[in-house]
Amino acid sequence: MNNLINHDLAHQYLIAEFTLRTLERDLKHLNDLKTAEVIEKLYEDVLTEVRADLVAINAQMKREGLRFVGERKISEVFIGFEFNQKGISDELRYANYALRNHTLQAIKIKLG
Repeated sequence: MNNLINHDLAHQYLIAEFTLRTLERDLKHLNDLKTAEVIEKLYEDVLTEVRADLVAINAQMKREGLRFVGERKISEVFIGFEFNQKGISDELRYANYALRNHTLQAIKIKLG
């Protein structure tokens, strides 16, 4: 019997969620740019794509019985994310900078 959750899927969920949050937050601050109209359209297209990715990830999580439970601050440097899959609980831990780097890399890929 496998006593582990699907870490790859949990990681995909977290990065997609943080990518969505980051892009939505940044979109609110584009008004001061001279190229705001062009960049806003690009961001909206990428946000649509990220939302679709998140819907697909959530559907796969549901099929596999994987559920995001919550997050907790472990220290000033680390954060933990708790997942439950078919009665098995596990926590993924990330350094804040690593989570930021994963998110920025995902945004770079989406923006092309």
